[in-house]
Amino acid sequence: MMPGNPVVGGTVLRRAAIQSPNFVQSPLAGWAINADGSAYFANITAEGNITASSFTGTDFLINSAGMFLYSGTPAAGNLIASAAASAGTDAEGNKYLEGLTSYSEADGIATQMDGGAISLYTGSLAGGWTAKGNIFISSGGVIELVTSAGVITSNNTLDNGSGGASFGGNVVISGTLSVGGSTDTGSSGLTDGTINGTSSTAGLANGQISGTSGSQSAGTAHTHGPGSYAVTSGQHSHGPGSYAVANGTHQHAL
Repeated sequence: MMPGNPVVGGTVLRRAAIQSPNFVQSPLAGWAINADGSAYFANITAEGNITASSFTGTDFLINSAGMFLYSGTPAAGNLIASAAASAGTDAEGNKYLEGLTSYSEADGIATQMDGGAISLYTGSLAGGWTAKGNIFISSGGVIELVTSAGVITSNNTLDNGSGGASFGGNVVISGTLSVGGSTDTGSSGLTDGTINGTSSTAGLANGQISGTSGSQSAGTAHTHGPGSYAVTSGQHSHGPGSYAVANGTHQHAL
């Protein structure tokens, strides 16, 4: 007969395991402590610190590389978010980015947040990610958008990737409008002055401004009602009379 405690010898477990009466390994219920060093606990209530090199859950993994969240059991192609100090590849073969990042494998898009910047990527968890654009905000609150392709808002293209822009709706400019990098419109083929786009102030219907060809007249013509009248030598002709451009303002007599 084994002397002393038949379960432990000093602090060493003599049996293969000890367990609660209701222990089941799968699906886990109760608890068990095995002589090989492994243990199972269906529920744990702890106070104080829990120290471990990694935590593995049903749909997450936390280790020295970072925190990784999955859509279901961790597998290739189902990583949905990560928080990592540097970019790398997880144990399932998913390529993740540095910082706090969310992934949409179906759309081939990853969105990374790092400090005051949001970076946008295209690619895949299997093949990796390519940066396509950034949104920055300064300490003063200025937002800057940088992209390698085009930027479209509603039906308007703000930047087509070559510096061009088109607007399908209304455009409101509260500051200075520069043409060709200069507020001096005369240097860009436009007659210096102000063009008012309302019929009450200048006789122009809203939005009726168009350009013409030629070095002298480029961008100086605008349309009125059924006809067009080009600006020539500072004179804007209407019907039987002419009205000069004075002090940069387009004037109409009553």
